[in-house]
Amino acid sequence: MGGKHYFSGKQKIADNIEIDSNGCWLWLKCKGRNGYGQIWFNGKLHRVHRVSYEFFIGTIPDGLQLDHLCRVRHCCNPLHLEPVTNAENIRRGDTGKYWATKTHCRRGHEFSEENTRWYKNGRYCRSCKIYYNAAYRSKNKEKLCGAT
Repeated sequence: MGGKHYFSGKQKIADNIEIDSNGCWLWLKCKGRNGYGQIWFNGKLHRVHRVSYEFFIGTIPDGLQLDHLCRVRHCCNPLHLEPVTNAENIRRGDTGKYWATKTHCRRGHEFSEENTRWYKNGRYCRSCKIYYNAAYRSKNKEKLCGAT
């Protein structure tokens, strides 16, 4: 986002924020349904925190997304943003906290040590997995064993 647009982009951000007591740069213009600030730049709609980070800090590394350390979605202060993996961003956010505190799966089985299996950065209910595997095998018996 360099070149002649560099200054005008920074200025556009500076002209449309309010700085609060926590140092958040609160975006005063358009916000999406999810609460993230949005900005038109170079003929496209972007999330303002991403534009701000790229103007003031640099390129967002491939495979990473920006986590709002302040937890304020319409904040575009680049010092409040940290590039992290998707899994880390979820773990830190409200969704991650919700799933981490669940004690039972959606079918009511307890997430006990014996009934919980971990994969990547998540977990699943062993009882449900056994049920789904049996149902899949039953439904796809011909595919799995070959046609007779």
